[in-house]
Amino acid sequence: MADCRPITYVEDNGTIVYRASAIGICRVALIASRLGIEPSGTPDQVREAAAQGVELEDVALGRLLLDGWELEQGQRLVEREVPLPSGATALVRGHVDSIGDPRDGGGSVVVEVKSRSERDFARLVAEGLAAIPESHQWQMSAYAHALGLERVAYVAISRANPADLHVLLIPVPVPWTDIEARVVDVEEAVLWGELPVCHGKRDTWCSYYHLHEPRPFEAAHDIAEAAHDYHEALTAEKAWAERKEALRGPLLAALGERKRVQAGDLTVEVQGGKTPRLVVRPAREEIA
Repeated sequence: MADCRPITYVEDNGTIVYRASAIGICRVALIASRLGIEPSGTPDQVREAAAQGVELEDVALGRLLLDGWELEQGQRLVEREVPLPSGATALVRGHVDSIGDPRDGGGSVVVEVKSRSERDFARLVAEGLAAIPESHQWQMSAYAHALGLERVAYVAISRANPADLHVLLIPVPVPWTDIEARVVDVEEAVLWGELPVCHGKRDTWCSYYHLHEPRPFEAAHDIAEAAHDYHEALTAEKAWAERKEALRGPLLAALGERKRVQAGDLTVEVQGGKTPRLVVRPAREEIA
């Protein structure tokens, strides 16, 4: 059964709980939750994807069993303490999908099943670890540190074609010191009682998406993300030239018929006609 509690909450004994599934999302969302700010509603496409993911979890685990894996302790509760400077106790807590042994001689691993869209699944197969969303990396790592395991298995199953399964066996990607530091950082921010503006990129659903500027699920946000990637490639070393060209298409597609758009902290402009020149520059460089 899905856990519908907030991404952070305080137990009756005063223990502060950070859900492992949310520890890797943007710090602004974590601060907002600790300040008692209500999350936004969940868009239909996110709700549908989550429901399909729950249904596909057993399918994916069944495939691992057929491939010779040993699996145990599905949905086991795991947690690890974080000592706070205030003397209070915080816990990073969650339910692991499974603990498995791929029988490759490397020992047991945290098994985390994630359903992915057709595009995200293809990217994962092509790029490996670089295509695993940061929040998923932090979640798996929190489980592994709580269990004392050194490896994780990211099991991706395609929502478009559930017959497609891809498993990445990797060392724990996020050190416990980083997870611990995030909790302490958020708790210190909460003491100030002010919520910073979030300009962070979104690679997974965030229940506080309404705090992002520009906001996800609005056209301006898609343009801002595409513009950010393109501008990064544009200003990088020559080795990024091929990536810049690959990013040009998605940005032009996001713009559609628009010729000039303010996208986050960047200005995006299409100049010329038949072979348009794409100009992306920081908005602060604009002449008043």
